[in-house]
Amino acid sequence: MKGHKPTGIEYYPEVVKKAKELDSNVSVELGDVTCLKFPDNSFDAYISLGVIEHFEKGPELALYEAKRILKPGGVAFITTPYLNILRRLFSHIIRDIFFNIICLLGKEKYFWEYRFTKNELTRYIEDAGFEIIYTGIDDYNNNEKNRHIGLWGDFFFLRQTNGSHFELNKLGRIILRIMTILPPSWYCSGIIVVAINKKDNDILPAQSVTDQI
Repeated sequence: MKGHKPTGIEYYPEVVKKAKELDSNVSVELGDVTCLKFPDNSFDAYISLGVIEHFEKGPELALYEAKRILKPGGVAFITTPYLNILRRLFSHIIRDIFFNIICLLGKEKYFWEYRFTKNELTRYIEDAGFEIIYTGIDDYNNNEKNRHIGLWGDFFFLRQTNGSHFELNKLGRIILRIMTILPPSWYCSGIIVVAINKKDNDILPAQSVTDQI
């Protein structure tokens, strides 16, 4: 790992057990990212890829813990699903219909995940005490013609049968080619934010933010 010593946190014991079986030296521990056992200022970086959106009470506790264990000036890399235009106009409407049908059939309605707008996510991160230095999209770039995380995840009928992960079928590839004329933020899967743990009583110098969303 180029001199770095990563530590992974996993909530489910069976996943930790399986990881250890595959590689006894893998650095993964059983834990909860909203209540970590590490002391303050323990890490130089914090990577959270598609995690904080899964807490029904909101992402605040996970973000506060991230700040607590990061050293002053430490960097956090955070991704979550993005509430893009395509989801607002199509896939979320379909999802709402699906959950309403479940309720009508007498089945229990369950929480899955939040999908944040850019303003929502950045506000949560800033409120936790971070200084945002970069925001961008989290998906394949426009040069990829056969795979797309957002389209694959939201529309099951666009998935390639027996294909690899995020591989689109013929209809999916046609739709992806059409979509590429639009801004990627309209149909991307997620948003990525890079932020610095601000030092107490210290104001970071102004930095340029690459804003792609």
